[in-house]
Amino acid sequence: MAPEYDPENLYTLTDETGKEQTFELLDVMDVQGRRYFALTPFYPDAQVRLEQPEDLLIMGMVVEDGVEMMASLDSEEEYQEIYELFLARFQQLWEQENPG
Repeated sequence: MAPEYDPENLYTLTDETGKEQTFELLDVMDVQGRRYFALTPFYPDAQVRLEQPEDLLIMGMVVEDGVEMMASLDSEEEYQEIYELFLARFQQLWEQENPG
C-alpha cells in the first residue's frame, strides 16, 4: 500500500534542546520579500495522525553562510500575521474544493 503522504514534503527539524521531530510541509507563501512555511507534525501511522491535534507551525526562511534554512520567526506579531494569512488561504482552498 502506498503512503498517504509525499516523502518529499517531510522535514526533520531540531529544537533548541536538540530534540528532532518530523513535520509535513503544507504550504509555502512569500510575504513582503520573505518566504514562510506552514508545517504540521508528521505521524506515519494514519490512525495516529487522526488522533493528534492539528498543530500548525510557521517558520521563515533565513540564509546563513549561503545556505537556506527554516527558522523560528522573530516576533509573536510576525507569527500571528503570517499564521492568519495561511489560515485564510487554507479556508479559501477548502471552500474551492467543497463548494456549496
